[in-house]
Amino acid sequence: MSTEKMTPDQPAQACEKSWRERPAGFLLDTCFRFLILFALWVLLSGMLDAFHLSLGVLSSAFIVWLSYDFFPSELDRCWRPLSILAIFIFISWLMMEIVKANVAMLRLVFRKDITAHIEPDIVYLQTRLRNPMALTIFANSITLTPGTISVTINGKGEFSVHTIDRESAENLPGEMERKIGRIFGE
Repeated sequence: MSTEKMTPDQPAQACEKSWRERPAGFLLDTCFRFLILFALWVLLSGMLDAFHLSLGVLSSAFIVWLSYDFFPSELDRCWRPLSILAIFIFISWLMMEIVKANVAMLRLVFRKDITAHIEPDIVYLQTRLRNPMALTIFANSITLTPGTISVTINGKGEFSVHTIDRESAENLPGEMERKIGRIFGE
């Protein structure tokens, strides 16, 4: 991390640069975001008259324009049709894994001999993921799954994960890493 002091005009220059140097898929990306926001507007408002539809168009266009720089460049790869499909598959799979882990935690908590089965440990693992967004999603997905918490992560893909028992640590990195890798093309 740099310790240089920023001048007041540096943030403005950074914004100007990002607006001038658009990615090749800028038009497709912008249209896709606009269509998603406009569809959400129509769905939530339920109003299909010209006035409300024009408000939806204006609001959606304004939000797309306002928020363009908020999306990290790592997400540019995620707008491909196969990546979008992989995102939906991953979210569905993660929800099922969270349910399974919750059931496993319930069984563990309601055992009479609970202390014999709880074996907290810190597991160190190496992942093949290198994209910062992929690493973040991987760490958050581990933490969302009951029985595991991401403790540390570095840019080289080295994780330390706290697990409550051996069963929680068995599947790391495993299928979760592969599914996230498919989303980001890694």
